Amino acid sequence: MSIYETPLDFILLAPLPEWVRMIVREVAEKHGVPPREILSRSRTVQVTAARTEAIYRTKAARPMTSAPTIGKWFGLDHTSVLTALARYQARHGAPVLSRYKKGSTGRLAA
Repeated sequence: MSIYETPLDFILLAPLPEWVRMIVREVAEKHGVPPREILSRSRTVQVTAARTEAIYRTKAARPMTSAPTIGKWFGLDHTSVLTALARYQARHGAPVLSRYKKGSTGRLAA
């Protein structure tokens, strides 16, 4: 158990598959945020970066997992998941897991 984990973290992480819980915990530790914050609505830079990485790593671990399923786990809609994947890929030069790109209008373009 990380210094950031509390009983609330265990409750919030319980519905996730074990492999997703492991990813969330690893990313939380790396970014220095509690795991519950990754699953929260927080929009701080540190938490958003951690959430985006956790979403990307979840998709990378199981590429056939759908955006709606990942969104359910992270409390987001599928378009937010696609945006997070595109953002992580663009910022980190990571392998492409989603062909969506943020267009010049701010909307997702296929």
